[in-house]
Amino acid sequence: MVGIEMDLHIDLTSQQDKIISLEKTTVITRKLGIGKTTILKLKLCRRQVSEAGSSRVQDAIDDPEENKASFLRQPFVTVSPNLCAEVKQYVSRHTSISSDDPETFVDIPRESFPLIITFEKLLLMLDHTPGESFFDQFNMGDEKSSFIRSKNVTYDIFLSHYWPHLGAKKLDASRVFTEIMSHIKGGLQAAESVDRRLNNEAYFEGRSSTLSKQTRELIYAVFQSYEELKTKLCEFDWGYLVNDLQNRFQEMEYGGDYMDFVYIDEAQDLSMRSIILLKKISRDFEQGFMFVGDSAHTVTTRIEFKLEDIRSLQGRSKSI
Repeated sequence: MVGIEMDLHIDLTSQQDKIISLEKTTVITRKLGIGKTTILKLKLCRRQVSEAGSSRVQDAIDDPEENKASFLRQPFVTVSPNLCAEVKQYVSRHTSISSDDPETFVDIPRESFPLIITFEKLLLMLDHTPGESFFDQFNMGDEKSSFIRSKNVTYDIFLSHYWPHLGAKKLDASRVFTEIMSHIKGGLQAAESVDRRLNNEAYFEGRSSTLSKQTRELIYAVFQSYEELKTKLCEFDWGYLVNDLQNRFQEMEYGGDYMDFVYIDEAQDLSMRSIILLKKISRDFEQGFMFVGDSAHTVTTRIEFKLEDIRSLQGRSKSI
């Protein structure tokens, strides 16, 4: 990493340059003249190159123990595999850095940073970090990759394989899945529940909603049927894994490496529970994140929350 050069050839306005230089958690939701993803990539590259030129890099080369402790740990996380591949190519082209994907957050080597991964990969890395794997309960043997691909309940699977059996013809499938993943299993209130999901009373009487209480009662009944069927079929969804990880981290120490700065692209595709989980890997949440996204646009999931709600997790974030 020593001696790398950054060749970006992008003229920035003073506002764009100021945003890239911010040293505290930032939420970007509006247009800035260039793409929000570009802002993330520029900030990541600038910080990584600055790290490579710092005096502590030479100290790390001379002292293996210093090397383990002192280098900059930056992950870039996105839901979209295509966007992940594009950012990897961008970073490799402009900084001559080529990152590898580790299997766990324990002792990630210097050469893996900046770590550019999908949110799915991040969850699997976390799953390898504290104790036993979430997937051990499924008795899948050595076919973990195949199991994850075939047994993960995405919205498309929910619509085609579950919805016809849930007896909810009066409801909209997309609305139901959104309520389950964003609020019943994925909302801030769910984090306060013993089993990490809202009970029926909390869901009926909870947050302000455009849905009537009667509609929410129907949705909760569908949710219960969905969970029963999912268990019967030995399948899972990412909300289930996120909550399992939260439970494990509450029972035992994290045990992995702490990240210095985390970049989250298309943040609207993550539930608030997922963002709370991301706090576990951060050295300093108040100064260690940049979120970008558009609440009116989702890439691959059915998630509903306002990006500005991230500010409720701590007091010093800046929304742009």
